[in-house]
Amino acid sequence: MKKLISILLCAALCFALCAGFAACRFETDTPDTPPGSNVEDEKNEDAVVNLTVGVLQGTYERNIMLKWKNAFQREHPEVGIDISVTLGAMDDIVRFDSAGQLPDICWTAGDQHSPYSQEYFVDLSELEGADAFFGGFYDALIETTHATATDDAVWFVPRDYNALVVYYNQTLFDAAGVALPQQGWTWTDFENTCAQLMASGQVLKAVEYDMVWPPFSLTMMANYGSKYFNDDGTIALRSDETQACFNMLQEFNTKYAQQGTGGGFAQYTEGSGKNIGMFIDVRPSLPEIAAVAAASGWKLGAVSFPNFKQADGSDGYVGVGCSGYAITQKCAEDTAEYGGKTKQEWAWEFLRYCMSEEGYEEAATLGVLVPAIESLADKGSWREFEMNGVSVNPDAFVRTDATPIFLNYYTMHNPSQHAQIITAGANFWRNVLPNGGTYTESLNAYLQYMNDKTGIVE
Repeated sequence: MKKLISILLCAALCFALCAGFAACRFETDTPDTPPGSNVEDEKNEDAVVNLTVGVLQGTYERNIMLKWKNAFQREHPEVGIDISVTLGAMDDIVRFDSAGQLPDICWTAGDQHSPYSQEYFVDLSELEGADAFFGGFYDALIETTHATATDDAVWFVPRDYNALVVYYNQTLFDAAGVALPQQGWTWTDFENTCAQLMASGQVLKAVEYDMVWPPFSLTMMANYGSKYFNDDGTIALRSDETQACFNMLQEFNTKYAQQGTGGGFAQYTEGSGKNIGMFIDVRPSLPEIAAVAAASGWKLGAVSFPNFKQADGSDGYVGVGCSGYAITQKCAEDTAEYGGKTKQEWAWEFLRYCMSEEGYEEAATLGVLVPAIESLADKGSWREFEMNGVSVNPDAFVRTDATPIFLNYYTMHNPSQHAQIITAGANFWRNVLPNGGTYTESLNAYLQYMNDKTGIVE
């Protein structure tokens, strides 16, 4: 595990969700339409213990937890689960704690928890059965649960495996006479496909994504051998590798890409004039983009993120992130027994149920979860998700041919400077967009900001 940390730190790692990036695309809310939008909240009037659960705002976030709550309560009628706390962002836990309203179980994410974990959460690695339980998760996801590079604690249970994928408009590809993307394609294949789409005259742009979204920008950094920080914590962004990555992406964006507007996929409905061939995103966006495709009359496909082969012939890197759930210290402080267990013990049992094969089956109909447990990735109903009779390639969402980049790099450098470091990185990569600055200009602005706001220097 420590070897993996070392390797990934040198590869400039990336992360997923962050409130500063409009909830980033790892957790986009979906329309209040099927599947699963009408999940009922089954009440348990006979409970001897009540667990409060805080979830991220959004229809599907609540519905995932409702699926698990209802199923668990049928097996354990002595337990009540109250989904009464909604977080707009991770830092809401500070406000809830101050108000005495911190839930027993709290949603969190691999890139966001570090500034809060040690103060508010329980180290789950010390609970009964933890070693065997966490041994089944993807290593890259377990890495996100640590607060720093030297921390061995597990601060939350990973919920989902969110790797970058490419969604595509198959109907538009067919009209343009361009071959469909295939699993195992490379970045060169991707660029050639973009060029063919643009040459067809059928698209406004070949691909849409958010350039400053870290899962993309830092994946590309890793594939170029670039990094933000040296092992001693000093800045390492000044390098030939970073400049090469910056210049390539600046040219790529000018030729082929439209930047995400934050308006979701609904802007690409039929007749909007915004014909886009491909979209770089993650699994939680599937229900939304599937609904848009169905409403617009085009067929949706999905394929793995292009493999950026390394110079030595090895496979490249791809951003992988996750959300999850922590047990709060408030929960642990209640040492009374309810039906033979403490609140913490009930919370732990509930979270283990959620991540079981049975638990994933309960939530599979929502279409948003790829199991965080490796043994469940090649089976289960999550692979069979359909919307309006349309299914997409499930293998696109589980990368076995690339090195996953765990998504807690910024905060693991220095949790207290989380927000400032994120902002600096976003501003740097924003300049690869058309009409942005040069590499030198962007680097100098980055260095000045980091020195002024964090005191971190080259």
